Amino acid sequence: MKRALRPTAYLFLLVLLGALKGHSALALDITGPSRVCPGQTVSFTVTSFPAIYVSWKLELFNDGAAFPAQTWNRSPSDSKTISVTFLNTTGASVLKATATSIGASYVYIKDVARAGVTPPPPNNGLVIGCSANQEVAISSTPSLQNNATDCFFHCRMEWSAPSGWTLKNSAGYSNPANGATHVKFPSGLSNGNVGNITVTAIYTECTPFVSNTSSTATLWYGPPIITSSNQTLFDGPSNVWHCSITNNPMGGASATWSLVSGDASFSTSGYANYISSVNGGTIQVVLTNACGSSSTQYFNIPPAGSSLMAYPNPAKNSLSIQFRNTESPDFLPKTLNIISESHQRVVKSISVTDVFSKKSFVDGNKINIDVKDLPRGVYYLHAIPDENSKIQTEKTRIVLE
Repeated sequence: MKRALRPTAYLFLLVLLGALKGHSALALDITGPSRVCPGQTVSFTVTSFPAIYVSWKLELFNDGAAFPAQTWNRSPSDSKTISVTFLNTTGASVLKATATSIGASYVYIKDVARAGVTPPPPNNGLVIGCSANQEVAISSTPSLQNNATDCFFHCRMEWSAPSGWTLKNSAGYSNPANGATHVKFPSGLSNGNVGNITVTAIYTECTPFVSNTSSTATLWYGPPIITSSNQTLFDGPSNVWHCSITNNPMGGASATWSLVSGDASFSTSGYANYISSVNGGTIQVVLTNACGSSSTQYFNIPPAGSSLMAYPNPAKNSLSIQFRNTESPDFLPKTLNIISESHQRVVKSISVTDVFSKKSFVDGNKINIDVKDLPRGVYYLHAIPDENSKIQTEKTRIVLE
C-alpha cells in the first residue's frame, strides 16, 4: 500500500528539488578590494551561497601558480569572512571561492592586484615659477588604499629636481630631498619647459622586494606660450569656423578671446572656439597664468560668401589658403599674388589653375605658401579670378611677424 506524502514533506521535497535544479544559474560572490598593498592583510567575505550546501572553501593563488598558496576549508556554519595576508611583493593574486552541494559545485573567482600606491603627480602635474630664486610650494599626497595610507610601509617620500636646482624641506636645502615642501627656481632660465620634478615613494628600504613608485610634474618658467593655431571651415552656409590653439604648458593657463574688428559671435574662453560672422571679423586669443600673458594669436574670419580664407594671420613660416569650393575651377581664383605693402610689388605668385589640374590641394582644399624667407611686415593677398570665373577679386591683409 502506497503512502501519500504529507503536505509538509511534499513541500520540502519541492523546495529541495527546486534549489538543486536552479543552482546552475547561481554564482558565489566575494566582496572585498580588487587592489591591495603587498604584504597587506585584508578581510574578504564570501556571499550568495546556494540554499543548500555541505561545505565551502576559499583558496589564494599567486602570480599564475597552478596550486593554491593557502586554503581555508569551512563548513556552512562558519563565518563567511576570512582575513587574507598577501605576498609582500608586487604582482597578481586570485581568490577562488567554492561551495559544494549535493552533486554540484559552485565557484567564484576574484582577481586581486598587489601594487604599491603611486604618488599623485606633484601639483597636479605642473609646477610654475615666475622669477629667479622663487620658492614654489610642492605637494603629492598619496590617497588611501583600503585604509592603508600609501600602502603604510614606505620609508619616505624622496623628491628630485634637475641638476642645479634646490629643494627645501624641514632640514634645509638639498637635491634630492626627503619630504620636500618647496622647489627653488634657479636664475638664468628661459621662458618655457625647464625640466621635471619627481617624487618617489621609497618602499625598498623598508620592505624587501617591493618596487618603488614615482610620478613627475613639468617645471614651467614664465608665461604660457601659444605654440600653434588651426582654423578650418566648420559650416560653409553659416560661415562658422573652428579655431583652436595649442599651447605649452597644457593646463595652468586661462584663455581669453575677444573681438578686434568686424563682427563675430563666439565663446570668450577655452582653447578652441566656433566662430561665426556675417561681414567678417578679426578675433584674438591670449593665454594667462600666474606669471603673465602669452603673445596674441589672431584669427581672421572672412565675410560670408568669400571664396577663400588665409591663416594664420599674423603668420610666421607658412601661410595656408583654404578654399570653400575646389570641385570646379569656376569657383577658384586663377592666381594668388602676395604683394608687399612697402614695395608695392608681387613677391610670390601661385597658379591655382595648375594646382587644380594636378589635384595637389592639401587636404583637398588648401594651398600652403612658404613665407619664412620674406621680410617681416604687412602684405596683401590678391586672389585674381579668371575672366569666366564665378567669383570676384578678393584682397586680404596679411601680417608676417
